Amino acid sequence: MTESLAAAIARAGSPVQLLRNAQARPTIFPVTAEFSNWRSEQQSWQKTVALLDQSHHMTDLFIRGRDAL
Repeated sequence: MTESLAAAIARAGSPVQLLRNAQARPTIFPVTAEFSNWRSEQQSWQKTVALLDQSHHMTDLFIRGRDAL
């Protein structure tokens, strides 16, 4: 049977010590980094556009114009 949270905190002495000394491995996300270099990143703020999926809090999206998707 696994140890309860209360028992783990009591064993470690405090919640902070329990979390600081955790044996969990770091989580590595399988997402490739998308950057090139500093100059290109800075120029992109003026010359390009970013499309982000904000649908989790933007329920209505209206795009107008000749180049609308």
